[in-house]
Formats: sequence, C-alpha cells, structure tokens
Amino acid sequence: MGGKAKLQRDILSLDPGSPSEKKSSMQIPMLNSNTPGEKNPTNQAADRAEVGSASPGSTDYLEIKLRPFRWLGRQCYYDAGDNVKFGFPMAFTATMLSWSVLEYGKRMGGEVGNARAAIRWATDYLLKATTQTPGKLYVGVGEPDADHRCWERPEDMDTPRAVYSVSKTNPGSDVAGETAAALAAASLVFRVTDRAYSRRLLAVAKSVMAFAM
Repeated sequence: MGGKAKLQRDILSLDPGSPSEKKSSMQIPMLNSNTPGEKNPTNQAADRAEVGSASPGSTDYLEIKLRPFRWLGRQCYYDAGDNVKFGFPMAFTATMLSWSVLEYGKRMGGEVGNARAAIRWATDYLLKATTQTPGKLYVGVGEPDADHRCWERPEDMDTPRAVYSVSKTNPGSDVAGETAAALAAASLVFRVTDRAYSRRLLAVAKSVMAFAM
C-alpha cells in the first residue's frame, strides 16, 4: 500500500496539471522506455515513477538503479521488449509524432518539448541510417527470430547484430519512402526551434526520396 501511495505522489509531483491532464502528460515520457543508452530528459519522469514503485533490494529496483552504458548513445527506438531496430515502423512513428506536434502542438503546453525530444530521438538515428544513401539505406539491426525469443537489457546483449539495408539491387521503396516522410515531417517540427537541424532533415529527406523513386 505504501509503495502505491509513493508512486502516486511521484506522478502527481511530476505533473501539477488538472486531473484530466495527468494521464496524457505521462504518455510521452513512458514512450521513451524503449529508448536505449544514456537517459534523456524525457525519460526522467518514467524513471522516477518506476523507482517509486520498486522495493529497495528487489531485482526491479536493482535494474532501475543500474547506471546506463554511455557507449549506447542515441540509438533509436527498439521494436518491443527485445533489441531489434526496425526502420520502417520507427520512421512511421516519427512521422505520426511530427504530425501530432504540427496539428496539436499548441495544445500540448509544456509537453511539446518532450514531444520534440521523442521525435529527434528517432530522426537522429534515421540520419545515421542514411549516411551511405543514395548507395544504400540501412533499415534494420538485429535478428528478429532470435531477438524475439530473448528479452534482455541492451547492456546484457551478447548476440550477433545483423544489419539490413536496401539498395538499387536490393530495393525497398516502401521503407525508403517512409524514412523520407519522417525526416521531412520532422523538418517542419524544428523549422522554428532549430533551423539548422530542420534544413538538414529536409535535405536528407529529399535525397532519400529520390533514392526511393
């Protein structure tokens, strides 16, 4: 009972808004539970809430308190509880997040910064995936069948990391087109707050779209 009350207090202290807003305000930080690497600002709400719900000395508490590995850096969103990186659904998610900010950003209040951070977390990775475009576009990392059978922390991962790409001889216009859409949509999100980043996103989006066609 005490743990639940503590968790509730943690959530309330993180979100001083009205009761009707409390649920939605936690959704953006919770989305970042699939982001590996160093803890980013939008992860902090979820982290503190999780610590409040775990009993000291338990396995959950130990996992939460472990220091993240810096070498993981900014490395996209994982597919689920495993360590697969699928470029197609990630690009689609980034596109939808950008669309949401463009459409409803003025209603998000202080959460719009978290929304932008969530978008950038994906687009930073997508930019890395385009470093050899127009020759090829990287669209996936990991072995789906093996990864789906082994749920573990990225820090504990010791399985081979297969890398997948599309090219003119191994085409994938669908994933390339969605990647271009994600970068282009995000460029609109950042055109006021980070113009240099916005221009970079748009330039790469055009290159990837030409590659897709």
